[in-house]
Amino acid sequence: MEAVGGRSNLRRWGRCWFPLWFPGFWVKDLKKLLKHVPTTTAVDEPGGNLLLPVMPLGDLHNWFVKIIGEELDKFNDFFVDKEEEFCKFNDFILQLCLLLPPSMTKIFWIMIFDQDFLVGFLVATAMIDRYWIAFFVALSLLVGAFDASAGDVDPSYRVCKEQCERTGCVGERCFENCKVPSDGASLDGPWYLQEPLYMQWKQWDCQSDCRYYCMVDREKERAALGHGPVKYHGKWPFVRVYGFQEPVSVALSALNLAMHFHGWISFFILLYYKLPLKEDKKPYYDYTSLWQIYGLLSMNSWFWSALFHSRDVDVTEKLDYSSAVALLGYSLILAILRSFSVTKEAARVMVSAPLIAFITTHILYLNNYQLDYGWNMKVCVVMAVAQLLIWAIWAGVTRHPSRWKLWVVVVGGGLAMLLEIYDFPPFEGFVDAHALWHATTIPLTYIWWSFIKDDTEFRTASLLKKAK
Repeated sequence: MEAVGGRSNLRRWGRCWFPLWFPGFWVKDLKKLLKHVPTTTAVDEPGGNLLLPVMPLGDLHNWFVKIIGEELDKFNDFFVDKEEEFCKFNDFILQLCLLLPPSMTKIFWIMIFDQDFLVGFLVATAMIDRYWIAFFVALSLLVGAFDASAGDVDPSYRVCKEQCERTGCVGERCFENCKVPSDGASLDGPWYLQEPLYMQWKQWDCQSDCRYYCMVDREKERAALGHGPVKYHGKWPFVRVYGFQEPVSVALSALNLAMHFHGWISFFILLYYKLPLKEDKKPYYDYTSLWQIYGLLSMNSWFWSALFHSRDVDVTEKLDYSSAVALLGYSLILAILRSFSVTKEAARVMVSAPLIAFITTHILYLNNYQLDYGWNMKVCVVMAVAQLLIWAIWAGVTRHPSRWKLWVVVVGGGLAMLLEIYDFPPFEGFVDAHALWHATTIPLTYIWWSFIKDDTEFRTASLLKKAK
Protein backbone atom coordinates (compact mmCIF):
# COMPACT_ATOMS: atom_id res chain seq x y z
CA MET A 1 0.00 0.00 0.00
CA GLU A 2 3.05 2.27 0.09
CA ALA A 3 2.55 2.81 -3.65
CA VAL A 4 -0.69 4.51 -2.82
CA GLY A 5 0.75 6.28 0.19
CA GLY A 6 -1.81 5.48 2.86
CA ARG A 7 -5.35 6.67 3.36
CA SER A 8 -4.61 10.37 2.89
CA ASN A 9 -2.86 9.73 -0.43
CA LEU A 10 -5.66 7.38 -1.44
CA ARG A 11 -8.14 10.20 -0.91
CA ARG A 12 -6.06 12.61 -3.00
CA TRP A 13 -5.55 9.97 -5.71
CA GLY A 14 -9.28 9.22 -5.88
CA ARG A 15 -10.28 12.87 -6.08
CA CYS A 16 -7.76 13.43 -8.85
CA TRP A 17 -9.07 10.61 -11.06
CA PHE A 18 -12.73 10.58 -9.94
CA PRO A 19 -13.34 14.15 -8.66
CA LEU A 20 -17.14 13.95 -8.62
CA TRP A 21 -17.96 10.32 -7.86
CA PHE A 22 -15.13 9.28 -5.53
CA PRO A 23 -16.29 10.92 -2.27
CA GLY A 24 -19.89 9.75 -2.45
CA PHE A 25 -19.38 6.18 -3.65
CA TRP A 26 -15.94 4.85 -2.68
CA VAL A 27 -14.30 6.69 0.20
CA LYS A 28 -16.25 5.05 3.00
CA ASP A 29 -16.11 1.56 1.47
CA LEU A 30 -12.38 1.81 0.72
CA LYS A 31 -11.64 2.99 4.23
CA LYS A 32 -13.41 -0.09 5.56
CA LEU A 33 -11.47 -2.32 3.16
CA LEU A 34 -8.13 -0.81 4.17
CA LYS A 35 -8.82 -1.65 7.79
CA HIS A 36 -9.12 -5.34 6.85
CA VAL A 37 -5.90 -5.52 4.80
CA PRO A 38 -3.67 -8.23 6.41
CA THR A 39 -0.79 -6.38 8.07
CA THR A 40 1.89 -7.00 10.72
CA THR A 41 3.98 -4.68 12.85
CA ALA A 42 7.71 -4.51 12.04
CA VAL A 43 9.18 -4.79 15.49
CA ASP A 44 12.71 -4.32 14.17
CA GLU A 45 11.95 -0.71 13.19
CA PRO A 46 12.31 2.11 15.75
CA GLY A 47 9.01 2.78 17.45
CA GLY A 48 7.51 -0.42 16.09
CA ASN A 49 4.72 1.46 14.35
CA LEU A 50 5.39 0.76 10.68
CA LEU A 51 2.66 -1.24 8.98
CA LEU A 52 3.92 -3.70 6.40
CA PRO A 53 1.73 -5.99 4.35
CA VAL A 54 1.89 -9.73 4.94
CA MET A 55 1.32 -10.62 1.27
CA PRO A 56 3.78 -9.60 -1.45
CA LEU A 57 3.29 -6.19 -3.07
CA GLY A 58 2.30 -7.74 -6.42
CA ASP A 59 -0.48 -9.82 -4.83
CA LEU A 60 -1.64 -6.82 -2.85
CA HIS A 61 -1.78 -4.80 -6.08
CA ASN A 62 -3.92 -7.45 -7.73
CA TRP A 63 -6.18 -7.59 -4.69
CA PHE A 64 -6.64 -3.81 -4.72
CA VAL A 65 -7.39 -3.75 -8.46
CA LYS A 66 -9.96 -6.50 -7.91
CA ILE A 67 -11.69 -4.48 -5.20
CA ILE A 68 -11.74 -1.35 -7.40
CA GLY A 69 -13.09 -3.43 -10.31
CA GLU A 70 -15.91 -4.80 -8.16
CA GLU A 71 -16.86 -1.29 -7.05
CA LEU A 72 -16.82 -0.04 -10.64
CA ASP A 73 -19.03 -2.96 -11.70
CA LYS A 74 -21.51 -2.07 -8.95
CA PHE A 75 -21.46 1.57 -10.06
CA ASN A 76 -21.95 0.60 -13.72
CA ASP A 77 -24.74 -1.88 -12.94
CA PHE A 78 -26.48 0.80 -10.92
CA PHE A 79 -26.74 3.12 -13.95
CA VAL A 80 -27.47 0.31 -16.41
CA ASP A 81 -30.50 -0.63 -14.32
CA LYS A 82 -31.65 2.98 -14.44
CA GLU A 83 -30.96 3.49 -18.16
CA GLU A 84 -34.60 3.22 -19.18
CA GLU A 85 -35.61 5.72 -16.52
CA PHE A 86 -32.88 8.10 -17.67
CA CYS A 87 -34.14 7.90 -21.26
CA LYS A 88 -37.72 8.59 -20.23
CA PHE A 89 -36.64 11.48 -18.07
CA ASN A 90 -34.52 12.88 -20.89
CA ASP A 91 -37.61 12.94 -23.14
CA PHE A 92 -39.51 14.65 -20.36
CA ILE A 93 -36.84 17.35 -20.05
CA LEU A 94 -36.90 17.96 -23.81
CA GLN A 95 -40.67 18.39 -23.72
CA LEU A 96 -40.35 20.84 -20.84
CA CYS A 97 -37.84 22.89 -22.80
CA LEU A 98 -40.39 23.28 -25.58
CA LEU A 99 -42.79 24.81 -23.06
CA LEU A 100 -40.31 27.37 -21.78
CA PRO A 101 -39.70 30.86 -23.15
CA PRO A 102 -36.36 31.19 -24.99
CA SER A 103 -34.71 33.10 -22.14
CA MET A 104 -35.60 30.45 -19.54
CA THR A 105 -34.61 27.64 -21.91
CA LYS A 106 -31.13 29.12 -22.33
CA ILE A 107 -30.61 29.35 -18.56
CA PHE A 108 -31.95 25.83 -18.09
CA TRP A 109 -29.53 24.31 -20.63
CA ILE A 110 -26.60 26.20 -19.12
CA MET A 111 -27.46 24.50 -15.84
CA ILE A 112 -27.83 21.10 -17.46
CA PHE A 113 -24.50 21.22 -19.31
CA ASP A 114 -22.59 22.29 -16.22
CA GLN A 115 -20.59 19.17 -15.26
CA ASP A 116 -21.08 19.41 -11.52
CA PHE A 117 -24.78 20.10 -11.86
CA LEU A 118 -25.28 17.34 -14.46
CA VAL A 119 -23.62 14.55 -12.47
CA GLY A 120 -25.33 15.51 -9.25
CA PHE A 121 -28.66 15.78 -11.04
CA LEU A 122 -28.34 12.34 -12.64
CA VAL A 123 -27.38 10.70 -9.36
CA ALA A 124 -30.28 12.36 -7.57
CA THR A 125 -32.65 11.33 -10.35
CA ALA A 126 -31.55 7.70 -10.07
CA MET A 127 -31.99 7.65 -6.30
CA ILE A 128 -35.32 9.49 -6.11
CA ASP A 129 -38.56 8.36 -7.66
CA ARG A 130 -38.80 9.91 -11.12
CA TYR A 131 -42.38 11.05 -10.59
CA TRP A 132 -41.40 13.28 -7.69
CA ILE A 133 -38.53 14.70 -9.77
CA ALA A 134 -40.95 15.35 -12.62
CA PHE A 135 -43.34 17.10 -10.23
CA PHE A 136 -40.76 19.47 -8.78
CA VAL A 137 -39.12 20.23 -12.13
CA ALA A 138 -42.50 20.92 -13.73
CA LEU A 139 -43.55 23.08 -10.78
CA SER A 140 -40.41 25.20 -10.98
CA LEU A 141 -40.12 25.48 -14.76
CA LEU A 142 -43.73 25.86 -15.89
CA VAL A 143 -44.23 29.19 -14.13
CA GLY A 144 -43.51 30.97 -17.40
CA ALA A 145 -46.06 28.81 -19.20
CA PHE A 146 -48.98 29.85 -16.97
CA ASP A 147 -49.25 33.18 -18.83
CA ALA A 148 -49.43 31.47 -22.21
CA SER A 149 -52.50 30.21 -24.07
CA ALA A 150 -53.07 26.54 -24.81
CA GLY A 151 -51.85 26.95 -28.37
CA ASP A 152 -48.64 28.71 -27.32
CA VAL A 153 -47.37 25.70 -25.37
CA ASP A 154 -48.19 23.18 -28.09
CA PRO A 155 -44.81 21.59 -28.97
CA SER A 156 -45.71 21.24 -32.66
CA TYR A 157 -46.63 24.90 -32.89
CA ARG A 158 -43.49 26.04 -31.09
CA VAL A 159 -41.21 23.92 -33.28
CA CYS A 160 -42.89 25.28 -36.41
CA LYS A 161 -42.60 28.88 -35.20
CA GLU A 162 -38.95 28.53 -34.21
CA GLN A 163 -38.07 26.92 -37.55
CA CYS A 164 -39.89 29.68 -39.40
CA GLU A 165 -38.02 32.33 -37.42
CA ARG A 166 -34.75 30.74 -38.55
CA THR A 167 -35.61 30.10 -42.20
CA GLY A 168 -38.47 32.49 -43.02
CA CYS A 169 -40.63 29.62 -44.33
CA VAL A 170 -43.52 27.49 -43.09
CA GLY A 171 -43.60 24.37 -45.20
CA GLU A 172 -43.49 25.52 -48.82
CA ARG A 173 -44.66 29.04 -47.94
CA CYS A 174 -41.85 31.59 -47.66
CA PHE A 175 -42.41 35.22 -46.75
CA GLU A 176 -40.98 38.13 -48.71
CA ASN A 177 -40.72 40.30 -45.60
CA CYS A 178 -38.33 37.75 -44.03
CA LYS A 179 -34.87 38.49 -45.40
CA VAL A 180 -32.99 35.30 -44.51
CA PRO A 181 -30.00 34.04 -46.57
CA SER A 182 -29.67 30.45 -47.68
CA ASP A 183 -27.41 29.53 -44.78
CA GLY A 184 -30.00 30.71 -42.27
CA ALA A 185 -27.86 33.53 -40.85
CA SER A 186 -29.29 37.00 -40.50
CA LEU A 187 -28.06 39.95 -42.53
CA ASP A 188 -26.58 42.72 -40.36
CA GLY A 189 -28.77 41.88 -37.39
CA PRO A 190 -31.85 39.86 -36.45
CA TRP A 191 -34.25 38.93 -39.24
CA TYR A 192 -37.10 40.93 -37.75
CA LEU A 193 -35.08 44.13 -38.15
CA GLN A 194 -34.40 43.51 -41.84
CA GLU A 195 -37.85 44.39 -43.21
CA PRO A 196 -38.76 47.28 -45.51
CA LEU A 197 -39.74 50.51 -43.80
CA TYR A 198 -43.34 50.36 -44.96
CA MET A 199 -43.67 46.86 -43.49
CA GLN A 200 -42.21 48.07 -40.20
CA TRP A 201 -44.65 50.99 -40.18
CA LYS A 202 -47.53 48.68 -40.91
CA GLN A 203 -46.28 46.33 -38.18
CA TRP A 204 -47.08 43.32 -40.36
CA ASP A 205 -43.76 41.64 -39.73
CA CYS A 206 -42.14 38.28 -40.33
CA GLN A 207 -42.83 37.08 -36.82
CA SER A 208 -46.57 37.64 -37.28
CA ASP A 209 -46.55 35.66 -40.52
CA CYS A 210 -44.72 32.80 -38.81
CA ARG A 211 -47.20 32.75 -35.96
CA TYR A 212 -50.20 32.93 -38.24
CA TYR A 213 -49.29 30.19 -40.71
CA CYS A 214 -47.97 27.87 -38.01
CA MET A 215 -51.28 28.38 -36.23
CA VAL A 216 -53.22 27.63 -39.43
CA ASP A 217 -51.30 24.41 -40.04
CA ARG A 218 -51.61 23.29 -36.44
CA GLU A 219 -55.36 23.96 -36.38
CA LYS A 220 -55.78 21.85 -39.53
CA GLU A 221 -53.98 18.99 -37.78
CA ARG A 222 -56.15 19.38 -34.68
CA ALA A 223 -59.33 19.46 -36.76
CA ALA A 224 -58.28 16.25 -38.54
CA LEU A 225 -57.92 14.60 -35.11
CA GLY A 226 -61.33 15.84 -34.02
CA HIS A 227 -60.08 18.53 -31.62
CA GLY A 228 -61.56 22.00 -31.32
CA PRO A 229 -59.67 25.28 -31.73
CA VAL A 230 -57.53 26.75 -28.96
CA LYS A 231 -56.19 30.25 -28.33
CA TYR A 232 -52.78 31.39 -29.51
CA HIS A 233 -51.15 34.34 -27.73
CA GLY A 234 -54.43 35.16 -26.04
CA LYS A 235 -56.54 35.20 -29.24
CA TRP A 236 -58.67 32.70 -31.09
CA PRO A 237 -57.45 31.49 -34.50
CA PHE A 238 -59.08 33.89 -36.96
CA VAL A 239 -58.89 33.83 -40.75
CA ARG A 240 -57.10 36.78 -42.29
CA VAL A 241 -58.86 38.79 -44.98
CA TYR A 242 -56.75 41.30 -46.92
CA GLY A 243 -54.32 41.53 -44.04
CA PHE A 244 -56.94 42.06 -41.31
CA GLN A 245 -56.61 39.69 -38.38
CA GLU A 246 -60.27 39.89 -37.29
CA PRO A 247 -62.14 41.34 -40.27
CA VAL A 248 -65.63 41.00 -38.78
CA SER A 249 -64.66 42.74 -35.54
CA VAL A 250 -62.91 45.48 -37.52
CA ALA A 251 -66.01 46.11 -39.63
CA LEU A 252 -68.33 46.11 -36.62
CA SER A 253 -66.02 48.43 -34.68
CA ALA A 254 -66.04 50.82 -37.63
CA LEU A 255 -69.86 50.70 -37.69
CA ASN A 256 -69.97 51.48 -33.97
CA LEU A 257 -67.62 54.41 -34.58
CA ALA A 258 -69.93 55.65 -37.35
CA MET A 259 -73.00 55.32 -35.11
CA HIS A 260 -71.35 57.34 -32.34
CA PHE A 261 -70.21 59.97 -34.83
CA HIS A 262 -73.75 60.24 -36.21
CA GLY A 263 -75.20 60.50 -32.70
CA TRP A 264 -72.63 63.08 -31.61
CA ILE A 265 -73.18 65.27 -34.72
CA SER A 266 -76.96 65.05 -34.48
CA PHE A 267 -76.73 65.94 -30.77
CA PHE A 268 -74.65 69.01 -31.66
CA ILE A 269 -77.08 70.08 -34.41
CA LEU A 270 -80.05 69.64 -32.08
CA LEU A 271 -78.46 71.78 -29.36
CA TYR A 272 -77.24 74.71 -31.47
CA TYR A 273 -79.61 74.76 -34.46
CA LYS A 274 -82.97 73.34 -33.36
CA LEU A 275 -83.39 74.19 -29.69
CA PRO A 276 -83.51 77.71 -28.29
CA LEU A 277 -80.30 79.18 -26.86
CA LYS A 278 -79.55 81.57 -24.05
CA GLU A 279 -78.65 85.16 -24.70
CA ASP A 280 -74.95 84.24 -24.59
CA LYS A 281 -75.58 81.65 -27.35
CA LYS A 282 -75.14 78.75 -24.94
CA PRO A 283 -77.68 75.91 -24.71
CA TYR A 284 -80.05 75.56 -21.79
CA TYR A 285 -79.22 71.90 -21.38
CA ASP A 286 -76.88 71.70 -18.38
CA TYR A 287 -75.24 68.39 -19.39
CA THR A 288 -74.05 69.56 -22.79
CA SER A 289 -70.30 69.45 -22.17
CA LEU A 290 -70.54 66.08 -20.42
CA TRP A 291 -72.24 64.40 -23.38
CA GLN A 292 -69.86 66.02 -25.85
CA ILE A 293 -66.89 64.60 -23.97
CA TYR A 294 -68.70 61.25 -23.89
CA GLY A 295 -69.06 61.32 -27.69
CA LEU A 296 -65.36 62.06 -28.18
CA LEU A 297 -64.29 59.28 -25.79
CA SER A 298 -66.66 56.83 -27.49
CA MET A 299 -65.32 57.56 -30.97
CA ASN A 300 -61.76 57.34 -29.66
CA SER A 301 -62.44 53.96 -28.07
CA TRP A 302 -64.01 52.43 -31.17
CA PHE A 303 -61.26 53.82 -33.39
CA TRP A 304 -58.58 52.02 -31.38
CA SER A 305 -60.79 48.94 -31.19
CA ALA A 306 -60.91 48.76 -34.99
CA LEU A 307 -57.15 49.30 -35.22
CA PHE A 308 -56.43 46.69 -32.56
CA HIS A 309 -58.58 44.03 -34.22
CA SER A 310 -56.98 44.74 -37.58
CA ARG A 311 -53.43 44.42 -36.22
CA ASP A 312 -52.66 43.19 -32.70
CA VAL A 313 -49.38 44.70 -31.50
CA ASP A 314 -48.32 45.99 -28.12
CA VAL A 315 -49.15 49.63 -28.87
CA THR A 316 -52.61 49.02 -30.35
CA GLU A 317 -53.46 46.59 -27.54
CA LYS A 318 -52.62 49.05 -24.78
CA LEU A 319 -54.40 51.93 -26.52
CA ASP A 320 -57.50 49.78 -27.04
CA TYR A 321 -57.64 48.66 -23.41
CA SER A 322 -56.85 52.12 -22.06
CA SER A 323 -59.50 53.77 -24.23
CA ALA A 324 -62.13 51.23 -23.19
CA VAL A 325 -61.36 51.73 -19.49
CA ALA A 326 -61.49 55.52 -19.87
CA LEU A 327 -64.86 55.31 -21.63
CA LEU A 328 -66.38 52.96 -19.05
CA GLY A 329 -65.10 55.05 -16.16
CA TYR A 330 -66.39 58.29 -17.64
CA SER A 331 -69.75 56.65 -18.44
CA LEU A 332 -70.07 55.67 -14.78
CA ILE A 333 -69.37 59.26 -13.71
CA LEU A 334 -71.92 60.52 -16.21
CA ALA A 335 -74.54 58.03 -14.99
CA ILE A 336 -74.11 59.25 -11.40
CA LEU A 337 -74.24 62.94 -12.33
CA ARG A 338 -77.30 62.64 -14.59
CA SER A 339 -79.36 60.23 -12.51
CA PHE A 340 -78.83 62.24 -9.31
CA SER A 341 -79.24 65.55 -11.17
CA VAL A 342 -75.89 66.90 -10.03
CA THR A 343 -75.64 70.35 -11.64
CA LYS A 344 -73.34 72.30 -9.30
CA GLU A 345 -69.72 72.35 -10.44
CA ALA A 346 -68.35 71.82 -6.93
CA ALA A 347 -70.56 68.76 -6.40
CA ARG A 348 -69.54 67.35 -9.79
CA VAL A 349 -65.87 67.69 -8.89
CA MET A 350 -66.40 65.95 -5.54
CA VAL A 351 -68.18 63.03 -7.24
CA SER A 352 -65.81 62.74 -10.20
CA ALA A 353 -62.42 63.22 -8.52
CA PRO A 354 -62.20 59.83 -6.73
CA LEU A 355 -63.37 57.93 -9.82
CA ILE A 356 -61.02 59.84 -12.12
CA ALA A 357 -58.14 59.09 -9.74
CA PHE A 358 -58.98 55.37 -9.75
CA ILE A 359 -59.39 55.20 -13.53
CA THR A 360 -56.12 57.04 -14.11
CA THR A 361 -54.27 54.77 -11.69
CA HIS A 362 -55.72 51.68 -13.35
CA ILE A 363 -54.68 52.84 -16.83
CA LEU A 364 -51.16 53.64 -15.62
CA TYR A 365 -51.01 50.19 -13.99
CA LEU A 366 -51.96 48.47 -17.26
CA ASN A 367 -49.49 50.46 -19.36
CA ASN A 368 -46.48 50.74 -17.07
CA TYR A 369 -46.61 47.79 -14.68
CA GLN A 370 -48.60 44.79 -15.92
CA LEU A 371 -51.31 44.29 -18.53
CA ASP A 372 -53.34 42.01 -16.30
CA TYR A 373 -56.25 40.79 -18.42
CA GLY A 374 -58.11 39.15 -15.54
CA TRP A 375 -57.93 42.18 -13.26
CA ASN A 376 -58.87 44.54 -16.10
CA MET A 377 -61.90 42.41 -16.94
CA LYS A 378 -63.07 42.57 -13.31
CA VAL A 379 -62.67 46.35 -13.20
CA CYS A 380 -64.54 46.83 -16.48
CA VAL A 381 -67.37 44.49 -15.50
CA VAL A 382 -67.83 46.21 -12.13
CA MET A 383 -67.98 49.67 -13.74
CA ALA A 384 -70.35 48.46 -16.46
CA VAL A 385 -72.71 46.70 -14.03
CA ALA A 386 -72.67 49.69 -11.67
CA GLN A 387 -73.77 52.16 -14.36
CA LEU A 388 -76.39 49.76 -15.72
CA LEU A 389 -77.87 49.43 -12.22
CA ILE A 390 -77.85 53.21 -11.73
CA TRP A 391 -79.62 53.81 -15.04
CA ALA A 392 -82.10 50.99 -14.33
CA ILE A 393 -83.02 52.38 -10.91
CA TRP A 394 -83.35 55.87 -12.31
CA ALA A 395 -85.53 54.61 -15.17
CA GLY A 396 -87.77 52.93 -12.61
CA VAL A 397 -88.34 56.01 -10.46
CA THR A 398 -88.28 58.81 -13.05
CA ARG A 399 -91.17 60.01 -15.20
CA HIS A 400 -88.92 60.65 -18.15
CA PRO A 401 -90.93 60.31 -21.39
CA SER A 402 -88.17 58.24 -23.04
CA ARG A 403 -87.47 55.91 -20.15
CA TRP A 404 -88.46 52.91 -22.26
CA LYS A 405 -85.41 53.58 -24.45
CA LEU A 406 -83.31 53.56 -21.32
CA TRP A 407 -84.77 50.20 -20.34
CA VAL A 408 -83.97 48.78 -23.78
CA VAL A 409 -80.35 49.91 -23.49
CA VAL A 410 -80.00 48.62 -19.92
CA VAL A 411 -81.47 45.18 -20.64
CA GLY A 412 -79.75 44.87 -24.02
CA GLY A 413 -76.43 46.01 -22.57
CA GLY A 414 -76.71 43.49 -19.74
CA LEU A 415 -77.38 40.65 -22.16
CA ALA A 416 -74.59 41.78 -24.46
CA MET A 417 -72.18 41.79 -21.52
CA LEU A 418 -72.68 38.04 -21.20
CA LEU A 419 -70.97 37.65 -24.57
CA GLU A 420 -67.86 39.29 -23.13
CA ILE A 421 -67.86 37.02 -20.07
CA TYR A 422 -68.75 33.69 -21.71
CA ASP A 423 -66.33 33.47 -24.60
CA PHE A 424 -66.44 30.89 -27.41
CA PRO A 425 -64.26 30.21 -30.48
CA PRO A 426 -65.00 31.89 -33.82
CA PHE A 427 -67.45 30.29 -36.22
CA GLU A 428 -65.64 29.42 -39.46
CA GLY A 429 -62.73 31.50 -38.20
CA PHE A 430 -64.62 34.82 -38.43
CA VAL A 431 -67.29 35.45 -35.77
CA ASP A 432 -66.63 34.87 -32.07
CA ALA A 433 -68.38 36.08 -28.91
CA HIS A 434 -66.54 39.40 -28.94
CA ALA A 435 -67.57 40.06 -32.54
CA LEU A 436 -71.22 39.38 -31.65
CA TRP A 437 -70.89 41.85 -28.77
CA HIS A 438 -69.72 44.44 -31.30
CA ALA A 439 -72.80 43.66 -33.39
CA THR A 440 -75.25 44.07 -30.50
CA THR A 441 -73.85 47.47 -29.55
CA ILE A 442 -74.67 49.00 -32.96
CA PRO A 443 -78.47 49.21 -32.50
CA LEU A 444 -78.02 49.95 -28.79
CA THR A 445 -75.80 52.91 -29.70
CA TYR A 446 -78.49 54.33 -31.97
CA ILE A 447 -81.14 53.97 -29.27
CA TRP A 448 -78.78 55.41 -26.65
CA TRP A 449 -78.07 58.60 -28.60
CA SER A 450 -81.79 58.86 -29.32
CA PHE A 451 -82.41 58.83 -25.58
CA ILE A 452 -79.70 61.48 -25.06
CA LYS A 453 -81.38 63.76 -27.61
CA ASP A 454 -84.81 63.15 -26.05
CA ASP A 455 -83.34 63.98 -22.66
CA THR A 456 -81.89 67.17 -24.11
CA GLU A 457 -85.30 68.27 -25.39
CA PHE A 458 -87.05 67.23 -22.17
CA ARG A 459 -84.55 68.99 -19.92
CA THR A 460 -84.46 72.12 -22.09
CA ALA A 461 -88.26 72.38 -22.05
CA SER A 462 -88.28 72.07 -18.25
CA LEU A 463 -85.61 74.76 -17.82
CA LEU A 464 -87.46 77.12 -20.24
CA LYS A 465 -90.66 76.76 -18.17
CA LYS A 466 -88.71 77.65 -15.03
CA ALA A 467 -87.09 80.61 -16.77
CA LYS A 468 -90.49 82.04 -17.76
